[in-house]
Amino acid sequence: MGGGSGGSDQLGYGTLPWWAEGAHRSLINKAESFAYGDRGSYVPYEDARIAGFSDAELAAQQARQDFYNAGDPSSEFASNQLGMAGGIGSQMQDYATRSWLDADRNAYMNPYIEDVLNPQLRQAREEFDSQLNRSQADAIAAGGAIGSYRLGLQDNNLRAQKAQTLADIRGRGMYDAYNDARGMFSSDRDAALAGLGAAGQMYQSTAAGASQLGLEDQQRALTRIAELERSGATQREMTQREMDLAYQDFLNERDFPMQRMQFLSSILSGVPNAQLAGQQASSPQPGLISQLASLGLGAAGISQLVNGMNG
Repeated sequence: MGGGSGGSDQLGYGTLPWWAEGAHRSLINKAESFAYGDRGSYVPYEDARIAGFSDAELAAQQARQDFYNAGDPSSEFASNQLGMAGGIGSQMQDYATRSWLDADRNAYMNPYIEDVLNPQLRQAREEFDSQLNRSQADAIAAGGAIGSYRLGLQDNNLRAQKAQTLADIRGRGMYDAYNDARGMFSSDRDAALAGLGAAGQMYQSTAAGASQLGLEDQQRALTRIAELERSGATQREMTQREMDLAYQDFLNERDFPMQRMQFLSSILSGVPNAQLAGQQASSPQPGLISQLASLGLGAAGISQLVNGMNG
């Protein structure tokens, strides 16, 4: 490759000095061996390059799934309470429109009749019956027709008074029983409305509380899940960095021979590579070989240095 007579070969960019020919040939042979030999074949990276989800992230994903599948029991409970509150409103409407004429008046009047009116009637009967008994006893004691006549008159008068008195007591008692029943009906209706109103407010308050607690519980659960995800993401990021470093180490190891050859090629060609670029001055500088020669190193020393770097 690139053979010729004398101490130099002809290259595309100039004449190859005799003292650098060996280093060039060695470098070319190594590059050819690297490119077409076993080491030049494609070397795949067998380890994984993308970090999968961490255990914490998987747990957070499962927690989110469970959270979704659980539904929203607090909202369901709140809706149920609101529905019951709506039913209370209907009952209140029924009670508010219920009139005394639609009520079971006898049920309201009977307690007054039994507890007040009937005892008054019974007492009045007993008093009149007692007077009749005394009148009959007096008449029997008096004897004769006059006694019988007087007894009849007294009995008739007492019976008439008794009937009138009982009628008066019954009339006043039924009137009072009616008025008392209406008052009881109104009181019962007002109490029922107040109780239903309180129950409706309780249902509404319970619904509002359940809804608020449900929102707070959901927020706390989502916060815990988010923290678990964040922790898992941090773990995965660290794992990914370790995998990236391992892959970079693989690339560095794979490309290390080629980098050495590029470094040697830059020395032999007199063109500094990236590692030497920072040392260039603004004015043109002589090539490295010329610099080595100006330091008094002979061809043998330069060849030995190049071969040593080429390893």
